[in-house]
Amino acid sequence: ALFLMALRRLLPLFYRLSGLPVSVDPINECIGMVLSGLMLAGVTLIGPIFERIFASERELAASERRFRGYFNLPIVGFAILSAEWRWATINDRVCEILGVGREDILGKGVDGLASGDDSGIETDLRARLEAGEAAGYSHDKRFLRKGGASPLWVNEAVRCVRGTDGKIEYSVAILGDIAARKAY
Repeated sequence: ALFLMALRRLLPLFYRLSGLPVSVDPINECIGMVLSGLMLAGVTLIGPIFERIFASERELAASERRFRGYFNLPIVGFAILSAEWRWATINDRVCEILGVGREDILGKGVDGLASGDDSGIETDLRARLEAGEAAGYSHDKRFLRKGGASPLWVNEAVRCVRGTDGKIEYSVAILGDIAARKAY
């Protein structure tokens, strides 16, 4: 836009300097001035808009780095559960706690490793979440370890994230190994 504005002003000057005749039409000159003004205003207004976009992208990248830092803490297991209650994303600690590899768990239902003894409690808690009666829950739960070993006690805290329509988009789960506490 700035180049076109400069070119529009420089061409008549070039014609005058070279001795070529320059005809100036007042209507075209007014239209040209208005267009030049609009282009200059557009350039002036677009700069801050782009700066806000770039600032938002920087903030989003910083937020993503913070989230990854929290998510990958080795203290507790973090997981993202899909709206269909499937393991969508897990950190390494979930794999350690449950004694499974990522390929054994991702995409599968969260009840696949759960001990059948706690399924009724979990069903009731999820029904309350889906009905909008609660934003989350926390309870002690038994998981079956790979290879059929004895159940492992885990404290599971789940918080759902809802879309603008009120439906659950996904849930965040935090798993803590409480086997020692239960044994005590």
